[in-house]
Amino acid sequence: MRISFVSKLSLEVKQEKTAYSELLRSIKMIIRVLTFVIVPLGVILFFSQFSQSQDINAAILGTAAAMIGMIPEGLVLLTSIALAVGVVNLARKKVLVKTMPAIETLARVDVLCLDKTV
Repeated sequence: MRISFVSKLSLEVKQEKTAYSELLRSIKMIIRVLTFVIVPLGVILFFSQFSQSQDINAAILGTAAAMIGMIPEGLVLLTSIALAVGVVNLARKKVLVKTMPAIETLARVDVLCLDKTV
């Protein structure tokens, strides 16, 4: 039994694909790099604090405070808020956005061609 070309196309359309987003990929890479940088810095900071004060509680507290300050919590939050604002602005113009990275993709478009055939 042969499947027609139209059937193949409709099957491909039905399969949901993960959206490739350069912005989200870059954020994941930044977080991954910072993870590998923050952990050794924390160990070095702990031994530095411990050698100066000889108090393990103060060294742990100071290291935890410094490491928490190094984590970029607001990076993902601000990116998500920016994408959500873009979705809301497009929704006001009666544009349906299926995925958040579609905003980033649309921002890179120079020319948009539409076929309004009914």
